[in-house]
Amino acid sequence: MLVMLASGETRVPVSPAGYAGIRFRILLFWLLVLELVALRYLKSAYGSFAFLSFGLINALLLVVVVNANMRRPLPGWLVPRSAYAGAVTMLIALFVNAYAFGVNVRFLSAVSALLLPLTLVIFVIDTIRRASNEQRARFIRSITIFLNVYFVLNSIVVYLQIKTRTFLMTPFFGVNPYVEDHMAGSIGLNGVTTLNFVWLATFFANVEWGRRSRTVAPWVLVALQLAAASYISLLNDNKMFMLTLLASLLLYGVARAATSGTRKGARLVLGGIAVVVIAVVVLPRFGITSTESQLDESASIADIVIYDYETLPDVDNERALINYRAYSEFDAGRFGAGIANIDVEVGKRMVHRHFGINSAAVLLVAGGWLYLAGACLLYAGYFVHILCPSTRPRAWMIAGVALFFLMGAYAAPIFLDQYLVVALLLLFLAIGGSAVMNSTAAGLATSNERPSFDRDTP
Repeated sequence: MLVMLASGETRVPVSPAGYAGIRFRILLFWLLVLELVALRYLKSAYGSFAFLSFGLINALLLVVVVNANMRRPLPGWLVPRSAYAGAVTMLIALFVNAYAFGVNVRFLSAVSALLLPLTLVIFVIDTIRRASNEQRARFIRSITIFLNVYFVLNSIVVYLQIKTRTFLMTPFFGVNPYVEDHMAGSIGLNGVTTLNFVWLATFFANVEWGRRSRTVAPWVLVALQLAAASYISLLNDNKMFMLTLLASLLLYGVARAATSGTRKGARLVLGGIAVVVIAVVVLPRFGITSTESQLDESASIADIVIYDYETLPDVDNERALINYRAYSEFDAGRFGAGIANIDVEVGKRMVHRHFGINSAAVLLVAGGWLYLAGACLLYAGYFVHILCPSTRPRAWMIAGVALFFLMGAYAAPIFLDQYLVVALLLLFLAIGGSAVMNSTAAGLATSNERPSFDRDTP
C-alpha cells in the first residue's frame, strides 16, 4: 500500500514487523563497530578470530536487507538515483579496462573488494529509512556516547604505546617494523589512518551534540579532543590528519548547506570547496606552508594530486612519488596498466614498496582516472543518503561528497579497507546526526514519534 503525501509523492509505509527488527539491525551495526575497535586488533595479533570475517558479516547484512525489501520494498534500495552517475562511470571504466587488458581472478577480486563495502552502506541506509524517529534518535545518541568513551580509553592506550614503543604492538613488528604505524590503540596493525577517521567522527558527533543541546560541554570536549589528537598525530606520524580534517569540514558544510535551501547551500559548498582548494593546493604552489612537518605533508597535497612531468617529487613524499609514477609510467591519464595486471602486492614490487598507502594511486595505476572518478562518484551516491537523509540528493551535494572521497582516497586506502568504511560510516552518521534523528525524507519510515533530543546529553 502506498501513502500519498501533500507534496504529491508516494511512500511505502514500513514497520519492523515481519522481518529483522530495528534492534537486531542495530546490534549488527555494533558488531561492525566491534570489528573495527577490537576484533581487528585480535585478528592481526592472533588470527584466531578470522572466522568473524567481513565476508560473513556482509552476507548476513545483505540477507537482512534483501529479505526486508522482498516484503516491503523501498524505492531505490539497491541502487539509488544519486548513484546512477557513479554506476555508469564505473561500468564504463570496467568495460574499457576489461576490453583492453582482459578479465581474470585478479580483476574479479579487485572489483569485488571495491564494491563489497557498499553492502555495509546499503544496510545502514535501509535501517535508517525503516526506523522510527525515536529509534534513530537513540541510535545517534548511543554513537556519540560510545565515540567519546572510546576516545578517552583508546587515547590512554596510544599514550602508553608512544611512551613504551612496545605496548600492545610487538605482534605487528614482523609485518611492519615501523613502530609509529601501529600506535593506534585497540585498532592495531597499521591502524593510524583508521584511528584518524574515528577521531574525526568523535569531533563532529560532539559538534552536532553542541548544536542540538546548546550547552558549553560539547564544545569544550571538541577543543580538548582536537588538541589531544593534533599532539598525538605529531608523535604517531599521522601525516594526513590536517588534510582529512579539512575534507571533513567540507563534508560538514555540505550537510549544513543541505538544510539551508538549494541555492544558498550550493553557494556555501562552492565557497567551502574554494577554501579547501586554496588551503591545500594553491598556497603550497607559492611556497606558503606551515613549519610543522605534519602540516607540510598535508599542504603538499598539490604534489600528491597534480602530475608535473618536469618535476620529480621528493622521494620522502611517498604519496607524491607514487602519484608521479602512476602517470609517468603506468598510463594513469588514460586506462592505467590494467586491473587484471595490478593489485597491491604486484604494485609493491613494480611501483613502490608503500603502494597501497592510499586508494587513489591503486585505482589510477590499475584503471586510470576514470576508474578513480567512478569509485568516488559511486560511493558519494550512497553515502549522501546518510549525510543528508532528510533532503533529496542534488548534484551539488553529490559533488561535494565525491570531492571528500577524492581527497580521502589520496590520503588513505578508503576503497581498499572495509575497516575504514566502518569508520567512514561513523563519520557520516556523526555529521548527519541531527538530520538522521529528524529524517522524514522520501522513502523514510513515517512515524508519529518525535525525538526528544533538545537536552544536555548526547
